[in-house]
Amino acid sequence: MGGQVKSSRIFYLHSLDSKNPEASASLFREHLLMLLSTGLRPVHLDELVSHAPFDMSRGHFALTFDDGYADNVDIALPVLLELGIPATLFVVTGCVGLSRQSSSAGNLLLQKKEMASRGDLGKWISSGMRLGSHTKYHKNSARSAEINFESFVGELRESREMLEEVAGEAVLDFCYPNGQRGAFSELSREAVSAAGFRRACTTIFGSARHFHDPLALPRCGINVGDSPRDTRSRARGLQDFRRLVHLNRQGVRKWGNGRSSLDT
Repeated sequence: MGGQVKSSRIFYLHSLDSKNPEASASLFREHLLMLLSTGLRPVHLDELVSHAPFDMSRGHFALTFDDGYADNVDIALPVLLELGIPATLFVVTGCVGLSRQSSSAGNLLLQKKEMASRGDLGKWISSGMRLGSHTKYHKNSARSAEINFESFVGELRESREMLEEVAGEAVLDFCYPNGQRGAFSELSREAVSAAGFRRACTTIFGSARHFHDPLALPRCGINVGDSPRDTRSRARGLQDFRRLVHLNRQGVRKWGNGRSSLDT
């Protein structure tokens, strides 16, 4: 890389293709190998956020998954363990039961997907991975905080406590559903803080250079349906123009009727 200083980044994914798990695992591995080929080193989210402002030249990345789909455990986890990459699973706790539930039980989730069960989350934790909250019902955090601030704080605390019961350790990471402009606000940020979380992720594009607020952290998406070279391009900072696009567009335009207009 010619001595280039690589900026640390948080990457995120959602669901993998559970209809063809072998091919899906292979493609996921290719994307992760592309990340590793850039020289970025994998660490847990808390470590990256803690150290990034002070030692940017080290070049780390943290991997996160949103929603809590069962295929993250079935397909992604073996690959993560193979490559020695830690990850955080942001869970919609209202969709977690003793057995796997359909994503139709949630709000604005990918449809016809299995959600991870308590047992799945236990397997994730016992493998050295981390858990974070993605709210209880996957609703718009900005709107929830505005409608009833105290109720929303209570929901977030309940979500965190449920995950801590499963994990057997403190759960301090949060992720705003959707995560674009309009999906979170200063008021929802206050609610997240009041519920005891120390870090919160958005889906606004960015790197460690933009870690100005630990409760509004930018991330870079990984789409396993795209070429792994696209992931390498993002890791090398060649797509950082996306941050300006995210900051200047309308963001969340519609949130309701069981559908979501995701600006991703």
